[in-house]
Amino acid sequence: MRIVFSVEYDGSSFCGWQHQPSECSLQDVIQDAIKKFSGQPIKIIGSSRTDSGVHATWQIFHFDTDLQREMNSWVRGVNTFLPSTIKVLGAFKVDEDFHARFSAIKRQYNYILYSSKVSPCLFFNKVGWTWLEIDENKLKEAIKIFIGQHDFSSFRSSECQSKSPVREMFEVNVDKISESYYIFKFVANSFLHHMIRNIIGSLIYVASGKQPLNWLIDVKNSKNRALAAPTFSPSGLYLSGVHYDAKWKIPFENKDFIFNNI
Repeated sequence: MRIVFSVEYDGSSFCGWQHQPSECSLQDVIQDAIKKFSGQPIKIIGSSRTDSGVHATWQIFHFDTDLQREMNSWVRGVNTFLPSTIKVLGAFKVDEDFHARFSAIKRQYNYILYSSKVSPCLFFNKVGWTWLEIDENKLKEAIKIFIGQHDFSSFRSSECQSKSPVREMFEVNVDKISESYYIFKFVANSFLHHMIRNIIGSLIYVASGKQPLNWLIDVKNSKNRALAAPTFSPSGLYLSGVHYDAKWKIPFENKDFIFNNI
């Protein structure tokens, strides 16, 4: 039997999603919780491998088991063994052809940027911070260049294992929701390692006046990571949606309201 979980987590204290020998990852902690509840060793497969310090409001993973339990029992039982920084939101039985990673057709990330001369206190590790002053109009103009299908070699990590640097960006926008906060939304078929954080860093260069818009266009077209801005903080990055074909009947809870009410 194949079961799908939706989860949310604060990634601040974990070394990313993927299993690590030190067992400090989200995958390790969740697998341990499921094992304690089910009495069986379980391997989970996630839709996206978020980096160390990255959060999620809607991550999806699946696992196989022969243990028969009500779906609500899975949710309550596994949550009993999870820390307060990880919570199972829902459990769903699916066809065994479903795959959390390879069946996904779109993924959504949000980034919260805080622009202020003083670093954040209450939202420490929950937002990306820059002391540079941001020009909203320059930011909105610059972000448009990423819409559509592009080679994102200039914005991928040197450790990225993807065979192709080409991705299709279905939606990308940014809204200023207060004097100091900017909310970015990125929707694509998938993302390269560090792709969004590298894009954010380069957008800040343009929006702060450190570089002109033509610089960013040239960087994108160069396919050269060395020409882009440094990788920006993981703290403001949230995996906020994973979308599947309707045939799988995987529900999706839109949590955009969280990012629009900071």
